[in-house]
Amino acid sequence: MESDLENILEKNPDYFFKTLRVMIIGRQISTNFNTFIDLLEIDTSGNTLVIELMRGRTPRETLSQLLEYASFVETLDYEQLNEIFKNYYEEDIELESYYNEYFKEEKVENISWNK
Repeated sequence: MESDLENILEKNPDYFFKTLRVMIIGRQISTNFNTFIDLLEIDTSGNTLVIELMRGRTPRETLSQLLEYASFVETLDYEQLNEIFKNYYEEDIELESYYNEYFKEEKVENISWNK
């Protein structure tokens, strides 16, 4: 099932992204189009990534949904990403603090959130 694969991806992102370190910041994120992004992630540079699992959809439906998600995600600023992160982790920690701890071995400087 799609939800099973989503669970596996959520718990093991490093297994699926061999050359890219990512940190999951949200799951089933509601968009302004009344749709839901399966998984939302951030890489070591602060770029936002969308993971969407689809079955039984035509290429046109798939492309349409991805364009909707891209237009939604491109407008997210740090405060919105932080809110998504806080809702996902349900802890009183800021995205930037968690990010610095999570990627501490990457030595990334001058993070540009969602650029």
